[in-house]
Amino acid sequence: MRGRTFFLLVQNTVQKEYRNKTLIFLFLFTLFILWMDQTFFDFIKDKLFQGQTFSLFNFKLDLFYYIISSWNFLMGALLGVSCLRSDVQEGVLEEILSLPLSRINYITSRLVGTWLIVMGYYILSLLLAFLVFGYKGKGGFDFAWPLFSSLIMSSIPILAVITLGALFSLFFSRVWALLITLLFSSFVSFSNEIFAGKYFEGLTQIKSLGQGIYAFLHTFFPHIGTFNTLSKELFGNHELTKNLSLELVHFGLTFSLLLFILLKRLRSMENYVDEG
Repeated sequence: MRGRTFFLLVQNTVQKEYRNKTLIFLFLFTLFILWMDQTFFDFIKDKLFQGQTFSLFNFKLDLFYYIISSWNFLMGALLGVSCLRSDVQEGVLEEILSLPLSRINYITSRLVGTWLIVMGYYILSLLLAFLVFGYKGKGGFDFAWPLFSSLIMSSIPILAVITLGALFSLFFSRVWALLITLLFSSFVSFSNEIFAGKYFEGLTQIKSLGQGIYAFLHTFFPHIGTFNTLSKELFGNHELTKNLSLELVHFGLTFSLLLFILLKRLRSMENYVDEG
């Protein structure tokens, strides 16, 4: 029964958001980016490589992939700040928590539902790119594996950004929560560059207040920037420069910490009614 309730809440999260006007705007933006990408490379080919027969598919997809990857982090933050807060604002939180479902399962169901929306948008965007850019199916496996593995790697920091958005939304208004999520994620990513390859030992190498702040962010929060780098390396079919096993262990620990903080905050808000 609990498992069925969990999946029903995941389904409810998807249904609640897919008619969101923001998603419609994002889809239109995706079509615009595809058109700009196609137009730009076709212009380059017509002006500089007239009469030559070669495909620009890889170049077009590379540019589109990097743009849409960044856009998906924004989308994760946008939907993350509403996935829990909307239940508080609509006054349905108490009703949902009365179901045979633990609070942690409620939180994870909302996060998973939101994550599925973002990843669904991601996959749909890439399928549209294949269609628009005219993929001919040559070297399918060699090309598909880097893209598929990169997509999986990208899903990890997207989940972290969604969770940060959900957490900040329980402390601030939606607009402020969104801005703080984007800013905080940027600082975490920057700290990952500073302490690349280091984990909890980063706390022992502090020489200034600023470095101490970055060491704290790098140590106690998911490595958003590191997984983004790994995703790009996989997409480019390059050798990984980070220890994936250790990164996954660190992510598991720090993500669990985020869930714990979310759970504690939710418990303190159960009788709170947000008036907007």
